[in-house]
Parts: sequence; C-alpha cells; structure tokens
Amino acid sequence: MIHIVEMVLKWGTLHRHIAVLFTIACVNSAWSVELTGKTWDAGTANKSVMVLLYDPECIHCMELKPKWARLEYFYRNKPDAVVVTVNCAEGGGHSKQICKKPLFFPTIYHGKPHGKWGLQEYEGDSLWKDIELLASKELGIVCTPSFLDACDEVMKAKILKLQQMTKEELQAAMKATDEAVAKVKNEFDDEIEKLQQKIVELRSSKPRAMEEVAEARGDYLTRAVLSLKDPFFEVTLDNEDKELDLDDLEKFEDLSRMEKVMKDVEDDDKPKGTKDPQKGKSSEEDGDEDEDSRKMTQIPQRT
Repeated sequence: MIHIVEMVLKWGTLHRHIAVLFTIACVNSAWSVELTGKTWDAGTANKSVMVLLYDPECIHCMELKPKWARLEYFYRNKPDAVVVTVNCAEGGGHSKQICKKPLFFPTIYHGKPHGKWGLQEYEGDSLWKDIELLASKELGIVCTPSFLDACDEVMKAKILKLQQMTKEELQAAMKATDEAVAKVKNEFDDEIEKLQQKIVELRSSKPRAMEEVAEARGDYLTRAVLSLKDPFFEVTLDNEDKELDLDDLEKFEDLSRMEKVMKDVEDDDKPKGTKDPQKGKSSEEDGDEDEDSRKMTQIPQRT
C-alpha cells in the first residue's frame, strides 16, 4: 500500500512538472496556430501542412509540445506552408473528422490537404532532428541551425555565436530564459487575479452606490410624495411614451396570428345548428332563410 501511495505522489509531482513545461511552451509559441473544425479549411487552404494532434492530459504530448513550438517558430513566415496543432481533448473545439483518425496521441500528419483530409501519418521518431528533416521535405527548407544556407547574415551570425557555446552554457541560457518567461507569466497571472477581485468588489458595491445616489437626490421622499398625488405613477411611469421597437411589433404580430388561429379553432369546434346568441337563430335556420330570400328575389324568366 505504501508503494502505491509513493507511486501516486511521484506521478503527481511529475505531472505538475510537465504541466509547467507545457505552459512555458505555450507562452513561448505566441505565433502558433491552433485550428478547430471551423477554422481548418481556411487555415490550411493552398498550403503544405504539418499538424500535431494532441491532448493536454497526454504526457507524451507535453514532451513533444516544446519541439513543435520551435518548429512553428521557424515556419511562421513561410507563406505556402503552415505548422499547426489541433486540441483533440473533449471540449477543445476540434473536428471529429480530424481527431477520429489517430488511435493514440500525439500523432503527426503531413502533406497538402485535399477533400476532407488527404494527409499522411508520420511514423518516424519524435527527436528534433527527425521532425526538422520531415518539415524540410514536406514544407521546404527555412533558416535553422541545420540549414545555414537558408539564413540571412544576421541570423547566421546569431547561430554561429550560439554554436561556439558549450552545452552547459546553452543549458544555463535556456534555464534563464525559462525563468524569465515564468516571471512574466506570473506577473500577468497576478494582474489578472487582481482584476478578477476588482470585478467582484465592483459587483458587490454597485447596488449600494446606486442607493446612495438615489438617497442623496431625495428620490425616496420624491416618490413617496408623488404616490400621494398619483397612486398609480409607478405602474405607468416606466411604460409612458415608450416607442415600440421591432421586437414589440413582432410580439404583436405573433399575438394577432395566435388570436386568428384560436378563432378558427373555435369555429371548427362549433357544432352545426347551434344558435347564435346575438340573433337567437341557429346556423341552419339562417341558411334556410337565406335560401328563401334568394327564391323570393329571383325574377322569373319568360318562356
């Protein structure tokens, strides 16, 4: 039992650690494109595509996400290619046509969409060099440390400077960047929390502020005096001189149609031979009387 508890605790710690890395990756990829079922066609039209289908609860997805964010960065300005993600979790706004394809997550598809899908599943390794090589074949070569010939002089100088650093120096630089990104994230989260608290305070204080304005203007006394002069003012005041808008007109039209339908139903349900309360005659008597009137007024024809 103790071993099971230790495993659960270790899993929870690992899950939180990966969740932090996933959050930082998402912050870093502000240029990323996440598509849904509604935006898929427009986001991939006339472009070569690499798409990552993922679930935020999937550990392997979280491990792959930073690499995918890096790929999105390198291809962000290529007009005829796009690197995208689709959140296949429940409630992620995904397309069933897209997310029903993979049996496991994460899954990478590549190619040029045509029809409903038209993409091929990637079955290679998830190492950066393999993903980058696939992208160079499917989407074209862009400036990366592996393809210096595609870089301008400014980017080439930056890459060469980084390549002269040791592995430890690069790791230290990456750690410093993660800490800086996390600090910015925390600052924004703190400000958002303050705004949320401010919204709660404003909502709770709004009724009292409105009451204070009404009290300062003597509104309660004014209404009390007016009610002595006009006992029904509070019933008619709000509706006085109110102009009918389109919704009101539609309600009146619906009411008129309803009254007409009810009248037709009453006429259909009315049995034949019933007396009209105003005339005191039945409908059959009215019919016979009309027939007699027509006979009396008919002019005889000469033979």
